[in-house]
Amino acid sequence: MEHAEKKELLENIEFELCELIKHDRKNWVRTARLLLIIERDKLFEVRATSYTGYIRKLAITNRIHTSTLWRIKSAAQLYMELTNITEIEKLNEFDIVATPEQLEVYKKVRTIVPEKIMENIKQRMIAGKKVRFELNKLWETYRPLKKGKTERGRKSSFNYAGEMPLLSQTYLPYTKGDQDINLAIESKTLKQYNLDLQKIDKYDLTSEEITITNIKNALRSKYWLEQAYGKIPVYRYQLFQNVVLRHQSVKKSLKADCLAVSFSQKSTLQIPEISAINIRISNNSLKSTRQQSILKNYCNFAIVAVPDKEKLYNEALNILPNYIGIVAVKDQVETTRHQIKMLRLPQYRKIDESYSNTVYRALLLRALHWNTPEKPDVV
Repeated sequence: MEHAEKKELLENIEFELCELIKHDRKNWVRTARLLLIIERDKLFEVRATSYTGYIRKLAITNRIHTSTLWRIKSAAQLYMELTNITEIEKLNEFDIVATPEQLEVYKKVRTIVPEKIMENIKQRMIAGKKVRFELNKLWETYRPLKKGKTERGRKSSFNYAGEMPLLSQTYLPYTKGDQDINLAIESKTLKQYNLDLQKIDKYDLTSEEITITNIKNALRSKYWLEQAYGKIPVYRYQLFQNVVLRHQSVKKSLKADCLAVSFSQKSTLQIPEISAINIRISNNSLKSTRQQSILKNYCNFAIVAVPDKEKLYNEALNILPNYIGIVAVKDQVETTRHQIKMLRLPQYRKIDESYSNTVYRALLLRALHWNTPEKPDVV
């Protein structure tokens, strides 16, 4: 393409971009398509030596922030990847209902959240469902597994070829890893399995860390709590993770893996129920839970969550006092949910007002984002 030709084509595209930015910002797909064409056909060379420099000039000319243009372009590229679109011209604004904000959060969340969960959210996002709240909650749950590492950090040493093996290449499950691979082949989820392995390798994750985080993710659903209340519908429910408490009479701060606040009746005039959940994945940690102060003093319902391993939850039933409820959570996820079994219902207990006020204050600070899970303020 000659320089004069490029210049004329670029001027036509820039005129359309100017109109879209001024009068039709909601039509982000068309804007992204034009930006991608400029990059693909190297039309930017008419104005600048690099595409980055061109985007900066384009943003200044149209009085728009540079990051807005990058976000739109990146969202379109991600959508093309998720829907297997290979030609820019096939990006159709009438077919795409996902927003750049949704796609941006999705891209961040998928770096650490298990692939089965992300696949389900991808389908709902592409179909136009509202998923941003769920994506943010998943990010809050799984982000600690990244241990502060960014995507520009240590590269994974795991190598995935991206091809499904032939049936003749499958083998007997001599180890658990082999068995997992065979199950992934059988269910046609080998690519998801390998992507999860890359995340485990990249962030040096242990099986204990993954188990605890998967259990926290399972507890985000209110349905297990309805079982704990004896099949009473829960009308309001909010789960807070890694909550630090400090009562005025106790010098040392206490930490609850999860605190849930809920109403089991429609009336919001009642005092909300507080449920404290501690996660235990070994026999030793179960023994230290018997006199755990948070479960004893700071909640109406005390609950211990364990992995779905028969030996472990039998031990929990024997060790823990009868007022503590026990739930078993399977490591394996089914789409966005985990399978949960209520092994023993918790007994309702009244809380001293000073303890409940300590809980409400801590949760208020968390809701205001004045108290983050990573570095909580003492209350």
